[in-house]
Amino acid sequence: MIKSAQSVTVDFTTVSPVTGAATDATGTPVGTLVVNGTDNGASVTVTNKATGVYKAAVTLPSLDAGDVVQLRIAATVAGIDGAGVVWVESIDETPSVSTSTTDSTTAGAITRMRGNSWSISLTIGTITGYTSLWFTAKWDRDDPDISSVIQIKLNSPSASDGLLYVNGAAASDSTKGSITVSDASTGAIIIAVDETVTDDMPAGAFYYDVQVLNSGTVTTPDSGTFTITADVTRSIA
Repeated sequence: MIKSAQSVTVDFTTVSPVTGAATDATGTPVGTLVVNGTDNGASVTVTNKATGVYKAAVTLPSLDAGDVVQLRIAATVAGIDGAGVVWVESIDETPSVSTSTTDSTTAGAITRMRGNSWSISLTIGTITGYTSLWFTAKWDRDDPDISSVIQIKLNSPSASDGLLYVNGAAASDSTKGSITVSDASTGAIIIAVDETVTDDMPAGAFYYDVQVLNSGTVTTPDSGTFTITADVTRSIA
């Protein structure tokens, strides 16, 4: 939870669009505070901590209950310009109490709790003969794939697939995320993510889609909102 006049620091990483490795930006990335969808004049200071690793610091302005605050970063890496939201939070003076104890998957809306093992079953229509499947969640639809909150790929035949990106960086272990096709004729798939990955993901509301490459044609048979709810117990072992 945040409040007016609070000092906030956020770490973020810039990566090579070719290798996915942490890489310094050309010049210092520029941070912008966004309140309720409007750019705010608060000064954001960005400093370099290590190769491709930066810290953004800002003092929040006067805020009201219900305000949504985001930190957007713009950077140029290897000649490619990019921008994305690296942090989001809202003002809520009284914590809400949820009576739901289960995750949910409905048409166009997926909810999962951070720090848990995820198994997401979707039916996306026939994908018989598919070449590749992607499951992607992002802060913003215009973010590049390397900035994904999470991206998983399945190739047929299987090669170089699994977990690709987590929290805007290349995944360190591709086996921690997978897509399994249980019935190609109906498009029944299962997306699995290990708890050691979800434990490090941010709570918030994101966009997701499932993309299919089949016979040279790319389609997006499923898309919507992907919500990660915050857990209280952070231990997973």
